[in-house]
Amino acid sequence: MIKVHQPLPARQVFLAVVVFCILVGLLFGTVMPILLGVATDFAGPHQDGYLQIANMLAQGEGFRFEPGGEPVMHRPPLYPVLLIPITFAPMELQKMLVIALNSVLAGISATLLYKLAIRFYNKPAVGWLAIAIYLISPWIWRLITLPHTALLQSTLYLSVIYCMVIMVFGKGTARTSQRSMTKTLGPSAYRLHAFWFGVLSGLLSLTHGIGFLIFAVSVLLLLFICMLPHPNGLTRRTRFSSVIIAAVLGASIIVPWTLRNLNTFPITVPVTTGASFNYFMGNVYWGLGDYEADDSLTQQENALIAGGINQPASEAMQYWGVMNPANEKILSDNMKAHALANPGLVLHKSWLSLAENFFPAVHRLICHQREMVSCERESWYTSAHRFGISIYYGIIILFALVSVARRRTTGRVSLFLCVMGGLHIGPFLPLGQWAPHGIYALSAMILIMVLAADGIIGGRVSTQSEHIDL
Repeated sequence: MIKVHQPLPARQVFLAVVVFCILVGLLFGTVMPILLGVATDFAGPHQDGYLQIANMLAQGEGFRFEPGGEPVMHRPPLYPVLLIPITFAPMELQKMLVIALNSVLAGISATLLYKLAIRFYNKPAVGWLAIAIYLISPWIWRLITLPHTALLQSTLYLSVIYCMVIMVFGKGTARTSQRSMTKTLGPSAYRLHAFWFGVLSGLLSLTHGIGFLIFAVSVLLLLFICMLPHPNGLTRRTRFSSVIIAAVLGASIIVPWTLRNLNTFPITVPVTTGASFNYFMGNVYWGLGDYEADDSLTQQENALIAGGINQPASEAMQYWGVMNPANEKILSDNMKAHALANPGLVLHKSWLSLAENFFPAVHRLICHQREMVSCERESWYTSAHRFGISIYYGIIILFALVSVARRRTTGRVSLFLCVMGGLHIGPFLPLGQWAPHGIYALSAMILIMVLAADGIIGGRVSTQSEHIDL
């Protein structure tokens, strides 16, 4: 039995969460659908095609969805590569193996939340509550049962943030844990965490197009922080050189994939495409702009027409992405022209998207005020999910603010986490695409789950941990 006031080494926390996730994931993903007689959409046409790409890679067909198909440019490579071993298993076992893989990723995220709680507050109970807040989300369990890159992306992002927390603040950051937790962060330890920052940032860039932007901005942010005094007295030279080496290391991980894209497509694709289509998808979704949606067409087809592509979605797209580079260039050029000509619309959509990402129910409240295709076609389940996620995220944000207001979380830590959360969610906002699932906000929300856990019980728990080697 786990005693929440007793600190545990990270490996024990990891194993406990992984076993729990595998058992519950198998229950939700395999047992319950059989008992209820419900058909599940595992790696079907409504998913993102990662398992299909993994199958093609395993068969030597290249990065494509089907034999002889067009090369894929709108999906990142890392998650399909991780899925390759699973494709050799019998079909009836593949879902179980995907659940096991995603449970490991969820276990890593949960362990990092626990470690951050120890470093910030030195209270294991806060760490366990942060894990509970993370695992209580129904969408986490949905992602665990699907071959989707979202959990890999959020896990790598949290890993990058953990490295940055230690590089910026030193080994310990909590006022209450200075004696038991703070050790001097020497040059060798700083270089080690900078090394892992570079590796993890490079890998993060291969999980989503936004990862490349996060990598670049994070490096610039660390270089700026290097000009400020370090809490453990590290010299600027040590920090600057370590960050530069980390940047080179991360770039070396990204470059091979970028070169593949340059040699495959006649357009520049640093990691993935898709932003331009999603931009017009967001306009249709919110009923903004001059284009009047045709109710007889799908949202995808309306978005294609709004972006200048007069083709049925079944011909122009596969797995939620445009396949023809020429069409992608048209969409990209039209997106840039439209955004520059309509900055007010982009800002308006960004505010709407910000509200929906954290409070998805906002869309239901707004869509009744004007005719919107996305409002009329939404199922009762999706609407219910919107309100559930809104309440869930609202509680997390509320109690995170409680922790900050009561000054149990230092201002500099709060500011850092908010900046990094904004860095992840910010690029999604001008696109304004469909977001009731909360995936786009997931990585940002994970960063403040520890603060929320402290806001709920931090003042009521006085038991602190002795120093342990996390």
